[in-house]
Amino acid sequence: MMFEKAVIINGGDTYVAEYRERYGDITPIMTGVNQESVWSGIDFDKGTFHEQMSETRDYFCKYLEACKADGMEVYLLEYTTNPNLIQKIKEYCKEQDFHFYISSSLELR
Repeated sequence: MMFEKAVIINGGDTYVAEYRERYGDITPIMTGVNQESVWSGIDFDKGTFHEQMSETRDYFCKYLEACKADGMEVYLLEYTTNPNLIQKIKEYCKEQDFHFYISSSLELR
């Protein structure tokens, strides 16, 4: 990177994919990506969490794995209290060498 500073893009999958398609390399613009709700979802109306739909999860996993393959650091931010889902997230992130934070509340506690 030109200024040798960390640049973490929060979300931005459409932008990153377009940049990669257009220029072939995302390393000039970013050093990492953070993605929320890959494995978990939020029902804002009810204030509850749920397991993410498989199509959405698969899309984001493919995107994040491509970012990792390009040399990016990958961070996941998940919202859940479900012990089974927490275990799935931990196993996936360990397997992919991704960083993660699992919050039990929208306030990130």
